Amino acid sequence: MSLPPTIGVSSAVQRAAEYAGPVAPERFVRLTAEGLSWATPCQARLRFGREGRQRQVHCEIRGALTLRCEPCEKLFAREVNITTQWTLVESDEAELAALAHAEPVRFEDDQLAVDEALEQELILDLPVVARCPACERTLAEAPSNLTPGGPTHKPFAGLRLGKQ
Repeated sequence: MSLPPTIGVSSAVQRAAEYAGPVAPERFVRLTAEGLSWATPCQARLRFGREGRQRQVHCEIRGALTLRCEPCEKLFAREVNITTQWTLVESDEAELAALAHAEPVRFEDDQLAVDEALEQELILDLPVVARCPACERTLAEAPSNLTPGGPTHKPFAGLRLGKQ
């Protein structure tokens, strides 16, 4: 059985509910729009509970996304193995307050939009530059052009505070 697209927060927290199962690829709208696909099915597990007064969700996402290597343009499978804990918040103020010590996830009208929350975690897990294992090895083995101690140029050297 797949995860539902929305979950009632109060009920799930009160029951310490657990939801687990596959998530259909088409439910990840932004990933699909970017042309990303799954090499292996996405599996997710959400466990609701409380930590003090905070409503929490322990989240796990597993699977493999198909990415295109930017240097060589070959397709490769990148394992997804995310484990995180969300603090559920209802307002901007609560979100800002939670940012210092937790990963806040918004819900509205007592409903958590599961697809959006999972997709956000996946997007945050994506590499800035996708590289296949062969290109990663090549990059790691290449000699560094940077001297020890930092960059060889000073891009902001010409700027002076208070001068135009």
